[in-house]
Amino acid sequence: MSISNDSRPIINEYSLQEKLTPQQMDAAWARGWRHFGSYFFRYNISGDENSRVVLPLRIRLAVFTPTKSQRRIVRKNRDLKMVVRDAFLDDEKLALFDRHKTRFIENVPTSLTAFIGEQPATVPCVTKEICLFKYDHLVGASFWDIGHIATSSIYAMFDPEESKKSLGIYLILLSVKLSQQAGKKFYYHGYAYKESSFYDYKKRFTALEYYNWQGDWLPLERDQFNQKKGNVMNGCNFKSVFIVLIFIMLFSACTKDAPVENGAKPAPPTKSNDFLVDSLATTETVALFEKLKTVSPTGVLFGHQDDLAYGIGWQAEPGRSDIKSVCGDYPAVYGCDLGDIQNEANLDGVLFENMKRWIKEAHSRGGINTISLHLDNPVTRENAWDNSPAVKYILPNQSHHASYIRTLDQIAAFLKDLHTDNGTFIPIILRPYHEHNHTWSWWGQSACTAEEYNALWTMTVEHLRDTHAIHHLLYAISPQEISSEAQYLQRYPGDAWVDILGMDYYLLWDKSRIAHLGKGLEVIARMAEARGKVSALTEVGIDKVPISDWWTNYLLAAILYNDDSRKTAWALVWRNASVDHFFAPYPGHASAADFVKFYQHAFTIFEQELSEH
Repeated sequence: MSISNDSRPIINEYSLQEKLTPQQMDAAWARGWRHFGSYFFRYNISGDENSRVVLPLRIRLAVFTPTKSQRRIVRKNRDLKMVVRDAFLDDEKLALFDRHKTRFIENVPTSLTAFIGEQPATVPCVTKEICLFKYDHLVGASFWDIGHIATSSIYAMFDPEESKKSLGIYLILLSVKLSQQAGKKFYYHGYAYKESSFYDYKKRFTALEYYNWQGDWLPLERDQFNQKKGNVMNGCNFKSVFIVLIFIMLFSACTKDAPVENGAKPAPPTKSNDFLVDSLATTETVALFEKLKTVSPTGVLFGHQDDLAYGIGWQAEPGRSDIKSVCGDYPAVYGCDLGDIQNEANLDGVLFENMKRWIKEAHSRGGINTISLHLDNPVTRENAWDNSPAVKYILPNQSHHASYIRTLDQIAAFLKDLHTDNGTFIPIILRPYHEHNHTWSWWGQSACTAEEYNALWTMTVEHLRDTHAIHHLLYAISPQEISSEAQYLQRYPGDAWVDILGMDYYLLWDKSRIAHLGKGLEVIARMAEARGKVSALTEVGIDKVPISDWWTNYLLAAILYNDDSRKTAWALVWRNASVDHFFAPYPGHASAADFVKFYQHAFTIFEQELSEH
């Protein structure tokens, strides 16, 4: 039995109840009822223009276990003091509510009383509160009802200054733990939608069940209902859909850790625009930058070049990935390259039309896309490894400037085609002219001066950002094997032209290099933090991975070298071209077992976990 497009009756009910027994509360929750104070309500279709199917959710407490990212959230909040007590209103919580509601720009909640009532401890049932204190300062609070065999969330709030601590999720986890300790059977944590929405974070708990509005609670598997938004009840009488109480529209039950669609809408991030290369960056691009900054102190994203395009013994097979074949999950970061952009396929034989499709696919699952540019030498027309001087000839007013601009135009056309089905541009991390402190390329240090390199960088950014009005890019720079800030800044166009400070590293062949890489990551992390930017290990690996424990005892050890190296946002290994040239494990490879340990480590983040952030 499942929810589907049908003509079943619309449910839109409310009731006023001053006092219910614990058993009556259990029965109400089990039928999809929620409440604010003495006001009870339930509805199976959202009251907005999308008319989405509502999913009441609950967690089966006996079998619940936190995910890896949830365990990380618990660890990073160990500094907070927790107080559990009967719920009551006071000035401190009212002040926290006032700070919390500044996150919203539409349908701003009016008062905390509207959510929990004037006598929250006893009306309509026993209600407890969890308060979180940081240095005796209240930074988070949640209110939850106590039934006979179940508990239920009413409302949660947190200080916006502590958003990076994921306090909304943390408060849910605390409520679950306390409910387990009390011997309860279920924890009800509110409504979500059948379709994909900003409420999807509620679907990312284990042991989850949903109510099908026909009397049954059914298991909810991950991604079972992650569909596109839209009209899903074609047979319904839509006159009744819009007879929805304003109270419900304004005060949907939820923990406000994610944006709210059926009520208050959070203000878009603005602080990052002060730091980004593009002051007109799209909301999604700013959000990506914020996500990288938020995730990096507590985990590192794993990336793989051309992950969906090919692997060992296969090419362009739908859904296939060597990474997924080994550990059961996709990488969090996907790399691809626009070398040979003038052709139908890139320099590694990947059709550009397929590349666009895979970028969109990765984005749809919550993955992050990064693009490098192994462009042909614009003067000799040889490949990127022809290090004959070229940069000085393609700068403005020089002999090959016009022809190189045409290459940038082709790149721009590709980037403009990276959008979702509804036209929203997909944020991309663009990483041009990498490893420029080495000599293998036409933009390397033997082929151009530092001034010429910096001019090439700024010309490229200006052409994409200003001439083509492309505003869904973050710009990453990535020299190779850096050990000092002075070395990094030798060829650096300036803070106004770079969003992400990266580094490529291919020397991790023995354990003496672990500290070398760790210190390099420390250097760029400190530089990035001082500049309000992000640091990343933009390429890393050893060809054919001949060391069986390389993933945990070399790569991860270097990333965990110290508190600064831990701030590395992602680490991307290069492509799996063939059995003679590969950088990631595949089934049966000697390092595959160690890679599974790497995947299972609490500090590594892959795509499935990234979607929970």
